[in-house]
Amino acid sequence: MVINLASVEQRRINYACCALGYMAKYLQNQKYGDKSCEQNRNLWLYMLWAKSVADRTPYFENGDWNYDWNNDFNVYGFSECVTHDFAQQVFAKADCYCDQCGCPPQDESSDFPPTDSCDPEVTYTVIRAVDVSERVAIEAAGPTIGDKYIVVTNTGGTVWVVNTIVEWNGSGWDQTTIAIGQNTLASNTGDLWTTLGFGLPGLLYPTVTMTFVAAPGQYIFQSDYPQVSQFAGRTAMVEILTPGGWVMLFQGPEADLASPQVYDLSGFSFTSVRATYTLGDCSWTSENGSIEPPGCTLPRDHDCNDHDTSAHK
Repeated sequence: MVINLASVEQRRINYACCALGYMAKYLQNQKYGDKSCEQNRNLWLYMLWAKSVADRTPYFENGDWNYDWNNDFNVYGFSECVTHDFAQQVFAKADCYCDQCGCPPQDESSDFPPTDSCDPEVTYTVIRAVDVSERVAIEAAGPTIGDKYIVVTNTGGTVWVVNTIVEWNGSGWDQTTIAIGQNTLASNTGDLWTTLGFGLPGLLYPTVTMTFVAAPGQYIFQSDYPQVSQFAGRTAMVEILTPGGWVMLFQGPEADLASPQVYDLSGFSFTSVRATYTLGDCSWTSENGSIEPPGCTLPRDHDCNDHDTSAHK
């Protein structure tokens, strides 16, 4: 280990920074009763001491390292500095706990700005999501080699299979089965589709549908893609848009939205419903969902079972 101007000054900065980092961890651990509390306290104090050693390490041994015309190893009979041998022993151990502080060096070959850690990984990019029945019309329109679609439903058709990426090769379709956890971006809408359970694709951030079931204001709401919600492992929050702003109706495991949830919304006027999904430090909000029947969403002053709701304008 070489002791010089650059190495000493870098350690003074690093050790101070790491001491603050360990102190912050210690205080957080203490607040929440984490078992690593004492370990972080010890590292905090150790880095403070290592920083003090770096402060007392001269750039040149047996000399005037701070250029004040004094021999810094012997001022009035007292040593102000530590020896290089001692500093090397301290640095060798302290570096194990603080080899770098702050941002790592930027790889010049990497993309900038860096990808947000909350951005999901996209495996496939396609033109749009389609039903099996759309194959005939797409072929009649003359697809271009390389055109790709994700098949998400089958209301009646042949050749294509749900949960596949289909790609036109000039004379037919190459089909790739989507694996569990793979995400597909539909370019036309920007929607992300995923496959998590039962081999059925669904929106990665499922919309929610609210349905009126009984007077005066009983509704059920449910994920439009329960095959995603059941297996995503996230926390969900469902909100409705009232004249006064968004009001939370539900907060809990997203898996609960795979089944109908019943709520009495008597007295509420609302026009939209949405869901926000959280996993760790990341959260994502769905597009606005549907309210059925739309003519009976506001106000709750009559019973939609008493008349034909198709007459609502």
